[in-house]
Amino acid sequence: MSRKKSESVGGLSTGIDNTRLDVVVTEQDDGPVVTLQLSTWRDASGWQVQKKIPLAAKQLSQLQRLLSQARNVISDGHKGAGNQAQVIPIGARQTAPSSVTVPQPGRRTKKAAR
Repeated sequence: MSRKKSESVGGLSTGIDNTRLDVVVTEQDDGPVVTLQLSTWRDASGWQVQKKIPLAAKQLSQLQRLLSQARNVISDGHKGAGNQAQVIPIGARQTAPSSVTVPQPGRRTKKAAR
């Protein structure tokens, strides 16, 4: 695999210690590869890449779904798989209202004879 061109898409602080996550797209002979790079800050040398996780471009949709699911788990307050389902009782059924005859527009009603 020979590398052709790399472009940093962006990065963000992980919110944990002095670490950040960068996203880099590299064009390679067999197609684009997206690399997640975990870096840590060192006072003496700045940002240093600690770990690289390469992903084929076709895996991005699946990664996005997994990240969305993680966000939903956190925002919903779930603790993950295996939680017990909450049972919501259903109230008594309401009966349908009695039928009412409503005149349709454009139709004339017969007047009562005097």
